[in-house]
Amino acid sequence: SMMASEKQKGFRAAYSAGNRAYRHRAMITYNSGLLPSGWAFSVSGSRRYAEEGYVDGCGYDAWAYFLGIEKRIGEQHTLNFAGFGAPRTNGRTSASTQEAYDLAGSNYYNPNWGYQNGKKRNASIAKSHQPQFILTHKWKISDKSDLTTSAAYGFGRYGTTSISWVSGNDPRPDYYKNLPSYYLYTRMNLDKYEEEKLDWETNVNRRQIDWDKFYTANRNRVDQIFDENGTMIAAGFRANYYVQERRSDKRQFNLSSVYNYSYDNLSWNVGINAAIFKGYNFMTIVDLLGADYYLDIDKYVMRDSIAEAGQRIPMAANSNLNNPNHICHVGDKCGYYYIANTNNAELFGQVVYSFPKLELMGGAKIKYVNFWRTGKWRNGIHADNSYGDSKKQNFVNFSIKAGATYKLNGRNYVILNTLYQTDAPSFQNSFETVRTNNAVVADLKSRKVIATDLSYNIKLPTLKARASVYYSQNLDDMSVRNVYIEGRDEQTS
Repeated sequence: SMMASEKQKGFRAAYSAGNRAYRHRAMITYNSGLLPSGWAFSVSGSRRYAEEGYVDGCGYDAWAYFLGIEKRIGEQHTLNFAGFGAPRTNGRTSASTQEAYDLAGSNYYNPNWGYQNGKKRNASIAKSHQPQFILTHKWKISDKSDLTTSAAYGFGRYGTTSISWVSGNDPRPDYYKNLPSYYLYTRMNLDKYEEEKLDWETNVNRRQIDWDKFYTANRNRVDQIFDENGTMIAAGFRANYYVQERRSDKRQFNLSSVYNYSYDNLSWNVGINAAIFKGYNFMTIVDLLGADYYLDIDKYVMRDSIAEAGQRIPMAANSNLNNPNHICHVGDKCGYYYIANTNNAELFGQVVYSFPKLELMGGAKIKYVNFWRTGKWRNGIHADNSYGDSKKQNFVNFSIKAGATYKLNGRNYVILNTLYQTDAPSFQNSFETVRTNNAVVADLKSRKVIATDLSYNIKLPTLKARASVYYSQNLDDMSVRNVYIEGRDEQTS
């Protein structure tokens, strides 16, 4: 519960140790309980930490905080404020192939890390902090009814890092061309296979990321970059390898209000929800790995032909034609930048009526969803359909559900539930290539869901059991996926 008065009064401190994602966990909490003045306070803080968790290279550092303030106003009204957040930084692992697990001798092999200056460094780091603030008003209208209204605001950042590169093969150690089997099945060279296999098993820089290789490659590459007019705009070490962070930051406002009524064997509620969401999606440079700058162009447009001294950059290769020939440094946005706008509002209600042996339930919901993409950059390939607002998508959806519980006796129950609903397509699945242009998937439709379940429950002093039969069907569903094709990274729907 977010209500400060409902938390158990007192001061508590706890510490625990584990051997999974984190090694240590410490927490401190203080709850005042409801004071004679009508105020109540709750505050807590915690930290989960591991320099390295159970999986190699995966450090973990997560904090959490909560503040609750409540004020009772007379017998009928209560105001409650709650603020909470959980800043977290953690190293990530990635799925690999069975060959890599066998060669590494562990099913917990993690290809994301490598040694740098004698310490393990993970290339894939997740970092997030999205605090939330909620103000709630509770109105006890009578012994039979109450109204709860809440307004919430959340914001913050979420991002994951990874290694990227301009030219050459994928540098990740478990990329198929970097595995010994590449020489056995593709090149049919048994001697080379045995040589590569031994190297993989004995050389840590072969089966993990070789950070020194990236620094050496970047510092051996001096470029001069010229714009379309022949003016030099950058010179020095140009990054071929770099660490990027894909960000999905957000700002969100929610408003909800629910009215509840109960009397004897009848209870019902009705409510509204509304939300305004803006997601800020972009890529940024985290580490240039010894280089002086990164040239923000589409390497596939360049067809692996890197701009050398005197070579001009094709306009179509620019990530942003409003700022062509973009030279990036640490902290700069690059690659893409767009805002996901989503607004929705819904009205819902539910009623429950109870007989001595039968309980009936029914509910309905109608929801309006509106979303569109705002391109902040004019992509070179999609120059006419990437900047500004896309066409706005509007959907009206509904849901109807019903259920019945029949009590054969105090220990045996038969439960039947059924549902039909429609769901608007998600923002992410509604655009052909959401990072680079405003094109919406053709013939966009709401998904239709039909679901039914029938259960038999038995509750005995020494046994609780449930047998269930389910049926569900999805119609007009859709997904968008990323497919890696040798030399290209494409998104298909």
